[in-house]
Amino acid sequence: MRLIAVVAMAAGAALVFAGSSSGDDPRPIVDPSLENADGYELIVEYSERASLPDDWRDFLLAKAWIESRGNPLKGRGTSEGAPSNADIVQSASEAKAAAQAYDRQVKRGAISGSPWGRKSWSFGSGGLWALLPANAVAVAYRGTELQGVAEAYDPWSVFDPKRAIALAIAYNLGLSRWQRFKKNPTWENLHAGWRLPGNMGDPGSVGYQKSAANFREALAAMGIPASFANKRVSFENVPSAVQVYLALNGAGSV
Repeated sequence: MRLIAVVAMAAGAALVFAGSSSGDDPRPIVDPSLENADGYELIVEYSERASLPDDWRDFLLAKAWIESRGNPLKGRGTSEGAPSNADIVQSASEAKAAAQAYDRQVKRGAISGSPWGRKSWSFGSGGLWALLPANAVAVAYRGTELQGVAEAYDPWSVFDPKRAIALAIAYNLGLSRWQRFKKNPTWENLHAGWRLPGNMGDPGSVGYQKSAANFREALAAMGIPASFANKRVSFENVPSAVQVYLALNGAGSV
């Protein structure tokens, strides 16, 4: 693998990619301090530092309980292409979904010439919120000043809460634009979209009901009032994914 270009950004030096690279990711691990980290504490800390509203923090706490039980290094897929210190539950279907997402986003031009090899994008889903890397970074940063910045377009960023929290915020903001959400703009309905966007606005569907049950269980586990599920989502003072990323990482942070 080789990095194709290095440029300086106003806030610091940052790797930027162009062209293409088919090499494997040479990095063995992600930040070893995350191996014993309390993901819930990190969510609270980073939400405060990024000026996220309390409701958005609480949603992220509940969702992290569902997907990872607060373990930043949790993943589903294959160990091949994943950090060696990640806790991967084997799932061929999840790895296939990640590979398909990568190929789709490359075709769209959303991930053009990433310095990280295809294998690193295709291990599966990971991190506190079980994000598929290619979809997550494309939704968050395509068409922004972070498009093409290698530190932001890093498939392993899903395992780093400082970067993954921006991806999760972007996913929420993306779902909020669906008409199915706007029909019933509650946290429970938004959460249903994480399972499948088509579940939003369809409380009678099996998918919605399963999602709602999981969400309510998570709220109880995290000590969040059950009434939160039916609370209207407020977008007042919610930062963008780019703003969250820069608040926690800076433009030149790896």
